[in-house]
Amino acid sequence: MTDQAQETAAAGSDQLAGESEKTVIAKLRAARGKQTGNDTLVLKSCGVTVTYPKFRSFRAWEQAQRLAEGAATSVNLYYITQVCQFDGERLRPEEYRELISDADHMAISNRIFAAQSDGAGNA
Repeated sequence: MTDQAQETAAAGSDQLAGESEKTVIAKLRAARGKQTGNDTLVLKSCGVTVTYPKFRSFRAWEQAQRLAEGAATSVNLYYITQVCQFDGERLRPEEYRELISDADHMAISNRIFAAQSDGAGNA
């Protein structure tokens, strides 16, 4: 194959990769766009309404891991306090630990971390 033929073939491969990437990005953006708004959960023990976004990017999970500083048992706590509001307010991790009952924590965790059961994806 001549040098020019190789360059043309490589350019064609790059173009196909670029088109494929655009298709994947478009699909991901469309899926994110369908998950707008917030969901809510009312805590039974206190009547506080927990609000959290339907779409939560992976970025929040990475930040929770950094905040946990290697304490695997705290990652969920940091994630919840980042993405959730409690009657419209944020709780600091210390406040959450002290003021949220174990039953309410389990309810929040089940809602936030439960696998989606809509039949899509890898549930």
